[in-house]
Amino acid sequence: MLAIPVVEALADRFPEDDAPRACAHSAVAQARTQLNLKPWVTLPRRVQHAQRLARSVNALCDHYENLTSDDPAVLDEQQAALLRWWNHCLACETCSTTDDAGRNANLHCEAAQQLYQAYRRAGRSAAPVAGGRP
Repeated sequence: MLAIPVVEALADRFPEDDAPRACAHSAVAQARTQLNLKPWVTLPRRVQHAQRLARSVNALCDHYENLTSDDPAVLDEQQAALLRWWNHCLACETCSTTDDAGRNANLHCEAAQQLYQAYRRAGRSAAPVAGGRP
C-alpha cells in the first residue's frame, strides 16, 4: 500500500502515451485489486493470497527501478517522506518482526515513528491540488 502512490507519482511524470507509464499504472491497478481482496479461510488459499500480494510488490519495485533508472526521482516533499519511511520499515529488523502466527508484531520503533510523523507533516504542508484536497 505504501509503494502504490510512489510508483503512481513516478509514472505520472512521463507522457500519457509512454509505455513505461502505462505499464506502471497497470501494475498499480493490479496491486490495488490485490489489496482489496480478502484472504480466504483455508491455509492454501491464504498462501495463494500472500503470493499474489508478494508478486504485486515485486512488480511495483521493478517499475520503481525502471522509472528512476535514467534520472533520479523527483518527488514532492510528501512522496519523498513516504519513500524514506517505506525504505526504513523494509530494512528495519524491529519494524519487520513477526509474531508466532506470522503477522507483524507491531513493535515500537522510534525511527519509524519519526519518519511517519515527518510524512504526516509533509502531507499537511502539501499544496492543494484540483478539488481542494491535499
